[in-house]
Amino acid sequence: MQTLNKLMKEKSAIFNESESNLKGHLWMAFVYFKSAKR
Repeated sequence: MQTLNKLMKEKSAIFNESESNLKGHLWMAFVYFKSAKR
């Protein structure tokens, strides 16, 4: 149970970090897609 709790905390921390970077990644993918279509 202790290990599971630790995993959940680490997972939520990673999720929060990736969530803040999500818009940046989506924007980069969008720009790349637009330039590739040209």
